[in-house]
Amino acid sequence: MLDRIIVSWDTASTLGEMSDWSVGQVWGVREQDFFLLDVVRKRFEFHQLRRAVLELHARWDADVTLIEKTALGHALLQDLRRTSPLRPILLPARLDKVARCEAQSARFEEGRVHLPAEAPWLGAYESELLAFPNGRHDDQVDATSYALHYLTDWLRRVRPPTRRSRESMRGVRGRYDAEPATVVGETIASVGEGHRVTIEDGRRVIHVPASTPFPPPDARAEPSGRTTRRPSRRRDRA
Repeated sequence: MLDRIIVSWDTASTLGEMSDWSVGQVWGVREQDFFLLDVVRKRFEFHQLRRAVLELHARWDADVTLIEKTALGHALLQDLRRTSPLRPILLPARLDKVARCEAQSARFEEGRVHLPAEAPWLGAYESELLAFPNGRHDDQVDATSYALHYLTDWLRRVRPPTRRSRESMRGVRGRYDAEPATVVGETIASVGEGHRVTIEDGRRVIHVPASTPFPPPDARAEPSGRTTRRPSRRRDRA
């Protein structure tokens, strides 16, 4: 089960331009892993591209469709919002193509981007990715960087990193003083009368009265891992 499915579109630069490809990619995310599910790559007329955007979104029941901010992409977004229930998100190009790709390269290096074992579009996708930035085309690379950027940002918003308080990391000392909790298989109530038990730096410390006699050296038991403290007696100076 995927947490979110999106469609990322990289469209031709201008209206009526048929030399560039338009690419639609379907991406899914689960936990911190990204999955490329489907790719549509073709030279479209405007009406064909509009139909392809609607069909790909509906086929995968996508949560959102992203469209690159080009002249054609902006016109497509306006048309879809005016004539269909689809509400795409227009993505402006904040960085150049190489910088956008490098920003997402860590996802690949960490092994968090997963491709299908077999797909009719897989060979062309891998070839373009490996040839970038010296390849003839980069439309699939653009669609990939847009998708990974959006999904990474989405994960950061819905699952922000949690910060532990100092109390949760060091332990709340008052909790142990108030509760007869079990510590190392033994309850605090099981120590001798007049003794006081605290937890300091993860260790159980038993405080005994100053009048408690210590056993002779030969009668002492093996070390138990506990730390025992007794208050020092004040001596009156002569």
